[in-house]
Amino acid sequence: MVALNVIIVLSAAAVGVASAETDNYLTLTADCSRTDAITVHLRTSEPFEGLLYSRNHASSCGVAGVGGPLTTLVMHGEGCGVEHAARDAGNIREVDLYVQHDSFVQQVIDEQFLVQCWPGDPEGRVSYLQNKRGAYKQAEIVRKGASCMHAKAIYI
Repeated sequence: MVALNVIIVLSAAAVGVASAETDNYLTLTADCSRTDAITVHLRTSEPFEGLLYSRNHASSCGVAGVGGPLTTLVMHGEGCGVEHAARDAGNIREVDLYVQHDSFVQQVIDEQFLVQCWPGDPEGRVSYLQNKRGAYKQAEIVRKGASCMHAKAIYI
């Protein structure tokens, strides 16, 4: 069961989410250093046996956790739902990810993220999907080196 409050820890390259009802903490980071792939690392405080996959591409672009604290997904080319979007800073790559905590059943506690790779930046930007309507929690993601900002999100 998910709590009404979730604490979100934001940095330039990672988003962490901790549930108030469980001790399971996850951090999602993206490595955009390769132009032909995006590598995503999911770190959890407890063994993870769920699924990490590109949304709408679960069967062709995903990985199952094997009970360890680190799960890695490498997405090559366009086959994983990676889209290109024109921005003022240039052409960025972005993909929607889904963290499914149970390997068989989607639940309300599952999380959704947007990963963006900006030109010339090896660290991907990760945004937490706040609600079911598709609005991403972009709470003032500002580059400040290794420092993190904290924000509180309320599920709607």
